[in-house]
Amino acid sequence: MKYLKTYELFDNEDLKSQFEIPYLRGEMSPEEINKWRNLKDGLLDTELNRIVNDVPWLVELKYRRSGSVLSIGFDNHIVYGKGKDGKEESVFYYFLIEIVRFRDEYSLNVYAKCHGNGQQIYSESIIKKSMPYKEVISQLKKPVFNLLIDFNNFINNYFGESHFSIKDKNTLVFNPLHN
Repeated sequence: MKYLKTYELFDNEDLKSQFEIPYLRGEMSPEEINKWRNLKDGLLDTELNRIVNDVPWLVELKYRRSGSVLSIGFDNHIVYGKGKDGKEESVFYYFLIEIVRFRDEYSLNVYAKCHGNGQQIYSESIIKKSMPYKEVISQLKKPVFNLLIDFNNFINNYFGESHFSIKDKNTLVFNPLHN
């Protein structure tokens, strides 16, 4: 019991003051607290602000934080019709960037997945462990950006949905905070 690890459910004082008492009373589950929030609203978080400053296209996505894990992305479930057997046909897809900080090192996990009617339709990932901040930014700027464009275009072509305004990998994105 000498080394008791604590888990902080609330990543800032505003969330803590708003949700801690209802959570402790059992009126809210962790899932209700840990929902996606607009990234623009989270720029008070200094680490998140620093990352968005270096990789401005992230501002179009949503985020959630749990301790040292910063998750950025989107997800959706679509029911698009009925099959020959009369059952609903649906698809669930998500794009998730996880940035995990361990002191001065970071790991980066990126998943682009689409599942429909028990089948995997799209599955790409990038897994990078133990790297400095500059390498995380470099990965976000090129390989992750390219994967996001490909995945968003796939979702748009097959399901008519789009979660990202940029369609071309050669598009330059300027920081909206400086424009």
